[in-house]
Amino acid sequence: KPYFISMGPGMHNAAATYPDPWGLLYLINMKHMMPEDAVIGTSIGGRNWLPLTVEALMLGVDFIRVGKEDTMWMYPHRDDILERNADAVKKIVTIARELGREIATPDEAREILGIKL
Repeated sequence: KPYFISMGPGMHNAAATYPDPWGLLYLINMKHMMPEDAVIGTSIGGRNWLPLTVEALMLGVDFIRVGKEDTMWMYPHRDDILERNADAVKKIVTIARELGREIATPDEAREILGIKL
């Protein structure tokens, strides 16, 4: 303990991330099934990654992974191609800060994950 759990809707061979209430409800249900003492994260793939990642932030997940490996579009409703991983990271960091969430430094992330250098 603690358990480290990463939810991966929209990833390869995982549940799809549809732009309807069912995708949102699926993520809420996944989060509520997790043990209370777990460190919970998410890596949401597919075209609907942005709204579901914002929802995950609002649900209080502990870590988020974003990037071109998981999606090729910046927005679910437009065909803007995600050019660089840094673009997705900047977008989520900005939204997280606007929601009052703190962003861990690399040292803080290593401490949370129990990684020793």
